[in-house]
Amino acid sequence: MNDSDTIMVLYHESDGFLASVRIDKSDVYVDESRVVYSKDGKILISFFKHEEELFEHDKLVNYKVKEGTEIICDSAFCFCKNLREIIIPDSVRAIGRGAFWGCDSLSSIKLPCGLEIIREKTFWGCRSLRSIKMPESLKRIEDNAYEFCGSLSFIFLAQNVEYVAPTAFNTGTVYPSQIIVPNLTGSYYSEILKDSKVIVKTIDEFNVNQVGQETKGMERKSWVIMGFVVFLIINILIVGGIIMFLSMFKSCVS
Repeated sequence: MNDSDTIMVLYHESDGFLASVRIDKSDVYVDESRVVYSKDGKILISFFKHEEELFEHDKLVNYKVKEGTEIICDSAFCFCKNLREIIIPDSVRAIGRGAFWGCDSLSSIKLPCGLEIIREKTFWGCRSLRSIKMPESLKRIEDNAYEFCGSLSFIFLAQNVEYVAPTAFNTGTVYPSQIIVPNLTGSYYSEILKDSKVIVKTIDEFNVNQVGQETKGMERKSWVIMGFVVFLIINILIVGGIIMFLSMFKSCVS
């Protein structure tokens, strides 16, 4: 079979390494955005990249998953670096592991109302996500689901979640994410999330209108810290340069 008769899709192996596989074009449907579906349109397999584009920025910026899709496969949109917004219809019941792994620009996503599990590393490294609302149907959030989502400040949970992995919200920053939960469920979620690096607040304790203000405040703190670190580095370099100059001068005099 010639390469022209196949397309390459990406997936993550059990050890976390990225791999690829070629599938016959005649077995799938590829839409105008180069997203690959099963023939019946019920399974979204992957965003199709040419080999030379494997780790390059692609042109997929905004995407609406087709109505009637039921499954989004593992690693479907991994490393879609320019993807900013994705709309997922309520027909989707399952999203695979690492589906949005490394989507650096993803800042807006609406999860389908029938979704029950957010699997391992689904949103790993989505550094532009600031807040996300979980559907009422959600029951589990698995390991590293939102790991290294450094901008993720607010997560809104419904009352039916039964399990949250301790590593689910390891965002990789010094500022813990805030989990906003329904009233009367604060103690329940505090127990479920006791091993997670998060702050639990009920709706009554949280003013949704403050989201933007608090996020901006965190950004300002981050810039202040970064500025201080840069200042220290510059001063260390200057002192080091002076010491080196004095050492060289002393050697020359000797």
